[in-house]
Parts: sequence; structure tokens; C-alpha cells
Amino acid sequence: MVHYNDPCAMSLVGPASTGLGIPTRVASRRVNYAVRNPAAYRSLTDGILCESEAVRRRCARAGIAAHLLLVVPDGVDPEVWRHRGPFSLTPK
Repeated sequence: MVHYNDPCAMSLVGPASTGLGIPTRVASRRVNYAVRNPAAYRSLTDGILCESEAVRRRCARAGIAAHLLLVVPDGVDPEVWRHRGPFSLTPK
């Protein structure tokens, strides 16, 4: 698996990874800006991890197929990590 952390990595590593038999190429999309090169996302990735629903919609409007888009929030719910006692690491 190859993970492109940003569009620059996708532009540089994506073409080099084509034809190498890498089973999965995934890009992260964290910003809700216009997608400058949707064709690159379509041809160089097998999936796009969208930081929010708004980012997923932006990618879909740019012509990237819905089956390539998966919303994966880029953050942590702080409630999961609240301690039950002074030494407890068990999430609620």
C-alpha cells in the first residue's frame, strides 16, 4: 500500500508507482479547496481519505467517483480519552 499524504506526494510518487503492482494507492485530502487536478486523483489513486463530509462533497463535485471517497475524520474525540480515575487508561 502507498499512502499519499498530500497532492504533492501524489504528483511525485504516483506516476513512479504506476505499473509496479502496488495493490492499493490511497491519498489523503484534508482541505476544502477546489481540486486542481481531479484527473490525477482518478488515475493515481484507488481511494481518497476525505477529512470531512464537506471535503468529500468537494471531491465529488470535481468529478471524482463516489466509490473512491471515504470520510475519515482527522482528529480524536476527546471524550474517548477521559480517565475514570487518576491512573485509568480505559476509554469510556
